[in-house]
Amino acid sequence: MIERLNVRWLGRVSYDEADALARSLHSRSGNYLLLLEHPHTYTLGRRGDDKNVLVEPESVGAVLRSVDRGGDVTYHGPGQLVIYPIIDLPIWRGGLVDSVAYVRQLEQVVVDSLASIGFDAYTDPEYPGVWIGGAKVCAVGVKVEGRRTRHGVAINVDTDLSMFDHIVPCGITDRGVTSLSKVLSDLDGPAGATSGSTESTKSLMEIVAEAFVSSFTQEFDVYEVDDQSVAWREPLVLQSDERRRSIEEQSAEAGVPVRLVSRLQAASVEVPVADPTFRRPEWMRVKADLGAEYRGLKRLVRELDLHTVCESAGCPNIY
Repeated sequence: MIERLNVRWLGRVSYDEADALARSLHSRSGNYLLLLEHPHTYTLGRRGDDKNVLVEPESVGAVLRSVDRGGDVTYHGPGQLVIYPIIDLPIWRGGLVDSVAYVRQLEQVVVDSLASIGFDAYTDPEYPGVWIGGAKVCAVGVKVEGRRTRHGVAINVDTDLSMFDHIVPCGITDRGVTSLSKVLSDLDGPAGATSGSTESTKSLMEIVAEAFVSSFTQEFDVYEVDDQSVAWREPLVLQSDERRRSIEEQSAEAGVPVRLVSRLQAASVEVPVADPTFRRPEWMRVKADLGAEYRGLKRLVRELDLHTVCESAGCPNIY
């Protein structure tokens, strides 16, 4: 049983930064579930074969990292939900933990979570991971030190599958890979993702993440969940140059600060940009302390690609 599970959705974080965070949490007490995306990254496990990396990663806009998890080479990137459980496993006979049983539990969590939103996923006794229609939709690779876990699972939600063409995924030559969005393109879609309910307003990534957390808490008998995830949203860095120019042009015409308009539009707040009288009221004009502490915090937030509640709400009181 897990007394308390700290759940965090981190957004898009580089592999190195996420690994540093995971190692830091691993060295402490407490149980964590980190959910995130990575930029284009190939990772090679401790039993991996370099020959399964077919190109220079830099030539396809990716990086390669050798890691201490099990398994061979895999891909991480935008549109893929990566989950890193950092938890204490129960002690079995002889003071040891059953890492194989832990992997099977993670696979079952993925199967159950995908089944809950309408996907027919399954495990294969011959190969690790989770599969749909003969293709891998989720890779699993873990490391257990003492009782504590690191690494985890990667679910292809809306992943650029062409990035897998540059490797031999997991060292398996006779199986392909797929994503949930690819499966949906040939089906009517899971009820949770296509119905007229509130769920239909959520992204597929968010639906899968919520389903995973729910299944994980059941499989690992979690008593209490502390979820302090950042707001679900598209990161500002994904704005096209065309949209950014449009924002700048609208702002210039209306005399409204560019950053303010961009922030409000990113938060889906309608702004009367054609109205030249649109200004922040005087009571909102508070002098900001932009000292070293502020700059350090701002740099950390940007480096980890985090988003504050104020940004998500389009607060005009941010300087």
